[in-house]
Amino acid sequence: SITASFLLLGLVTFQTRTETMTDFQQLGPEGHVIDPMDISTKTKQGVSYFGNRVCPFANRAWIAACETGFDSKMEYIHIELGDDKPGWYQAHVNPFGTVPCLYVDGKPVYESNIVAEYINDTQGGKLMPKDPARKADVQLAMARYGDKCVGPLYQMLRNRDPAKASAMASQLKANYEEFDALYAKLKSDPAGDFMMGAELSLAEVAFIPFLNRMVPCLEHYRGFNLFKEADIPALQKAYEAALRRPAVAKTLLKPEQSIEFYRLYAEGARAGPLPESGLSKLLKDPKSLALGAVAGAALAVVALRLIKA
Repeated sequence: SITASFLLLGLVTFQTRTETMTDFQQLGPEGHVIDPMDISTKTKQGVSYFGNRVCPFANRAWIAACETGFDSKMEYIHIELGDDKPGWYQAHVNPFGTVPCLYVDGKPVYESNIVAEYINDTQGGKLMPKDPARKADVQLAMARYGDKCVGPLYQMLRNRDPAKASAMASQLKANYEEFDALYAKLKSDPAGDFMMGAELSLAEVAFIPFLNRMVPCLEHYRGFNLFKEADIPALQKAYEAALRRPAVAKTLLKPEQSIEFYRLYAEGARAGPLPESGLSKLLKDPKSLALGAVAGAALAVVALRLIKA
């Protein structure tokens, strides 16, 4: 219609980049891809670890394996994530479709913290205190981090609406400061790097992969540096100390790798919606549409008179 044509004169078109995870090389040197014909063998005998170097959840179990020496006893099988995730993985290996997943002589173990704790238990338990009360403290820290601190990271990274950015930043900051206070309170030695003093625990294993990926990504894409904006000295100290441990460092991504991969969540197919444009709001407003129709009709009359003239 003529009215619609005039309204569309103010529309700015743009091209949306629809990236998929296949744009990033997920397979690292630690793993290999298996033939689907070998699935039955890998899940019935031996020790098979199904993981992905990019996934922060899988990174938890990978850190636990490298710290305890379990990595030398297992076969690391790479599982591509996203559109290229093999259909056989959920059908025949992990009914939840997630990584990590561990098979030990036919027995499956699912979910990142559970896999990490299983690995630790089979290797003598160095990543957990021996005292039941202190062990409960570590488990509390693991649970609270997952409940309060993971989701807000992704929410802020995916957000593309400037009007929501400030509230999201405030919530993220508050959640991390609350967790930092709990983590500091639960430490056995206030001067130590970790909850168990000088020894890494599963509490740090729970949050290190997310800080590794999200601190550089949020700064790059959203101009928000978690370590500078939030008062979280205990977490920052633990993270920096963990980076000095070879077994941890070799499992982590470089900042540029995280930024490249997580573009998918910040700008690509998995990013949040763009803020509503002025035209979209106009089209939803009945009064504005009525005025637009009147204006369009008037312009149409003028155009017809000009043509006849």
